[in-house]
Amino acid sequence: MRYVPQTKFQDGTHVFIRKGRDQDGTNWVQIRVGPRKAKYQKQSDFRGKGRKAIAALDEAGLNPTVEQFEEIQSHVNSMTGFHRVTRFQQPGWSGEKFALPDGSVISRSMPDHSIVGFELQRNRTSRTGRVTA
Repeated sequence: MRYVPQTKFQDGTHVFIRKGRDQDGTNWVQIRVGPRKAKYQKQSDFRGKGRKAIAALDEAGLNPTVEQFEEIQSHVNSMTGFHRVTRFQQPGWSGEKFALPDGSVISRSMPDHSIVGFELQRNRTSRTGRVTA
């Protein structure tokens, strides 16, 4: 799952959106602006006033203006063609994939297309690196 450029704000900042459909058929999106990423949100959280989506964007430090959020909201709500992904609700196994507490997913198919839907615990892993088969 890769980020797709969806819009560009007036200041030249690009907004990227990842999307996926989990095993329950729920559509999920993740917004990235520069190096900052928000948690995955249900696509339905962007409907109406989008309070849950705004809270997630603010929590990630994205703090969009009303106009910027309306642009993001418009793109998210018009998205179709969500690809099948595995959503992890806790660290551990799901089929042949394993989610670590820091949000990393180990899989035979790299890059992996998974959504981590649990609170990350970065202090539970001491090093970063790459797993090779």
